[in-house]
Amino acid sequence: MSARPVIVEADTADLAINTAGIDQATTGTRRHSHPILLLLLLSVGLLLPMLIWGLPSTGDDSASHLRWQYFYGRQMWSGDPFPRWIRDLADGFGSPAFFIYPPLPHFVAALLAPVSDSVAWLHRRLAISIALACFVGAVGAFTWLKQVTRERNIALVGAMVYTLAPYHLFVDTYFRTAYAELWGLAWAPFIFAGLHLLAPRRRAGVALTILGVSGLLLSHAPSALILVPTAVIYAGLLALSARRWDMLAWMGVALCSAVLIAGLYLATALTQQKYIHTSELYTGYYNFYNWLMFAPNPVSKRAFDMSGLLQATLTFVLASAALSTSSRSDEWRRLAVATALGTGILSFMMTRFSAPIWNLLPFAQKIQFPWRLQTAQTLLLALASVLFLRAQRTRSPWLDMLPLLVVALINIAMFEHAPSRFGMPGLVDVHETPEYTLGDAIGNADRFADGAKLAIGAGSGALELLRWEPRRIVFRIDAVAPTEVLAKQFSYTGWTCRAADEVAGTSASCRMLSNGSGDLVRVQVAPGRHAIELVMPETLQERAGKLASVAGLVLAAAAILVAGMRRR
Repeated sequence: MSARPVIVEADTADLAINTAGIDQATTGTRRHSHPILLLLLLSVGLLLPMLIWGLPSTGDDSASHLRWQYFYGRQMWSGDPFPRWIRDLADGFGSPAFFIYPPLPHFVAALLAPVSDSVAWLHRRLAISIALACFVGAVGAFTWLKQVTRERNIALVGAMVYTLAPYHLFVDTYFRTAYAELWGLAWAPFIFAGLHLLAPRRRAGVALTILGVSGLLLSHAPSALILVPTAVIYAGLLALSARRWDMLAWMGVALCSAVLIAGLYLATALTQQKYIHTSELYTGYYNFYNWLMFAPNPVSKRAFDMSGLLQATLTFVLASAALSTSSRSDEWRRLAVATALGTGILSFMMTRFSAPIWNLLPFAQKIQFPWRLQTAQTLLLALASVLFLRAQRTRSPWLDMLPLLVVALINIAMFEHAPSRFGMPGLVDVHETPEYTLGDAIGNADRFADGAKLAIGAGSGALELLRWEPRRIVFRIDAVAPTEVLAKQFSYTGWTCRAADEVAGTSASCRMLSNGSGDLVRVQVAPGRHAIELVMPETLQERAGKLASVAGLVLAAAAILVAGMRRR
């Protein structure tokens, strides 16, 4: 996401979220208390400000996601079940956002769109979806950490630490409102939970790994670039500890299945970036090196630096303490060493001193911001918390809550530094972010007076619009000479023209004139009375993506079935 928010504030309120006191709700948790219910209450409680007042007006991505969700939801419920071309964005000229951007988070929020078309409900359905993402991530973390520790209460504390991690709660949720990235963090723990279950080749292990990776790919691509390699390294550590190298084979099958399942999105995302302005994501203000910690630049990134330093310090201290006090097996010590070492590497890679390494890894810069490595750091913080608690020889409620108390205090400090502001910002425009604005929407607007969708570019004739649908336009024209007709849509991958089915026996002569993705849809029509249909046809990549997703589902079902058979 690269556009700065364009918002209007009304009845703005200031709020510094205070997470101290979470410990009071969980200290002394009894064995009969249900951890899933506690995690649900925690997730909803942390999102109450958004549920009441809407997305923060100070959130970097609030305005962009509000616009996308508004038009995505309208289009989805108007008969386009998988919107890619968002017809009404970019000042009505159309946006290819969901050919490139992962669709799952906005699909989830759009399921609530029929309740109301109001701006207030638009805010709240996104807030509900964020709360759901926090809850899903907490359940995933609990499932994973329970496999690590074999103790429910320690796993519960670890899941709460994951949910309250400064990067998760402060940076992604309230400071940036990084909606898609939050859904990426929701799926990630399921990958690690699945990896722990692969040793006995259990169906659950394969299924959870596939679920986590496919959900991550369909939610946030930069996070996938970070977390999938992290999961591969983690799987290697588990395989080394268990001396079960077949775990890596099972992970390979799960990864292949997940990538194929996400093919519906990946096929266009990986092949159609040439049609958009990708330079907007990586140059100028968004230059990757501007965002390295300690780099001299005009970018204000103190919140990211604070989050990274404090979270890394806590993770390193907990992992080191676990290592120094642990009397357990080599597996535990190996995890503690890997956690401390991983924290150090991630922290280094977020500083200016790592620039020479990044120069050697241009593809890795697709994560856009080096501070996004805190996604992996968030997982390591949760892992370090449970390793620390599990290593203690003496246990007490206060000691059990220590990691949770520290992350709560860090969050309080972060919110004091940069309090969130609320106020139901509305949709003051239908501009698109620069990378997805294909042409000169403002300049071309003068060609379409009084809200018209069609215009005469050259020649003369009477126009009548019959249908205006996503990727399909039908109009009737009575042309007195060869006439150029303009449609208020960008060309993108190209449109075709033909005689419309609605007028049987019509012999229409038309020829597309559009040149390039940023050009308008332009068609030349021969003299006479014609009904013309313009269509953005399904591309080869779209068809291939659908086939890949079907193949991925078949492979996933077969892998889960075989895993169960081998276990028996």
